[in-house]
Amino acid sequence: VFVLPDSTGELCAAATLMLEPKLLRGGTTPLTAHIEDVVVDEKLRGSGIGKQLIRCLLEIAAEAGCDTASLNCTP
Repeated sequence: VFVLPDSTGELCAAATLMLEPKLLRGGTTPLTAHIEDVVVDEKLRGSGIGKQLIRCLLEIAAEAGCDTASLNCTP
């Protein structure tokens, strides 16, 4: 789980990143990343903070050896 505080220290965004080994590939890398539960404070929606958070999670996933990623969301 990743959380982002704003300049006052209040929570402004959060998301979950899960890394899954692909068993069909022998359970070794490459991994698949799953991004879920992305939430952004109502006051900050439309500011790009969610996009920044997802980009950061994708970078972490790539550094961990993920070759695919999925984003699961519900409006």
